[in-house]
Amino acid sequence: MATGEPPPTGEPSRTGVPAPPTGWTREQRLALIGVLLGAAALLVAIFVVYYGNDHKDKDRVKSAREAFASYLEASDAACAKYGPALAELGEGPWQGDPRAYAAHLRKRNKVLGAVVRDWQALTVPDYEDMREKVPEAQSLALGSIREYEIAADVMEKGGEDANPYIAEGGRVGGEAITKARAVGFQICPGGR
Repeated sequence: MATGEPPPTGEPSRTGVPAPPTGWTREQRLALIGVLLGAAALLVAIFVVYYGNDHKDKDRVKSAREAFASYLEASDAACAKYGPALAELGEGPWQGDPRAYAAHLRKRNKVLGAVVRDWQALTVPDYEDMREKVPEAQSLALGSIREYEIAADVMEKGGEDANPYIAEGGRVGGEAITKARAVGFQICPGGR
């Protein structure tokens, strides 16, 4: 060892006192590596849990969206099969005999009732809030049919005051159609 150079780390100097260490010991380096690897493993675990669940959620939403699209298609197909029967009934004898119009309303209500029953027979998939919105549209459609039934009852009894029930049936039916279209139905609840 040349004079004036400090002795190597850990070796006693000429005075017999060991020189202060200038680096980390092997145990310290291993401990630091262990801490860093543990922190990296924790970060990887957090990343996997966070983004892995996000991916699962996206898949679940995509699957629910596809199930709802299939439901819309099946519902509209179920409702559409009544289109020809409704077309055959036509608009009915609006300004004709009240009893004839009442008979027309009953036939129409029978068909529309079958439309809504077939529509309700299909299970609404769990997608967003459709399990609330779809039954609401279905309920409004049934409410419209009830109003038309009351109008038919009034007309069959010779009453002249069926118009408010007809108007309410049209209003409620229009609301049912509006809500159904907002959800994505193209045909339900009307059958055409």
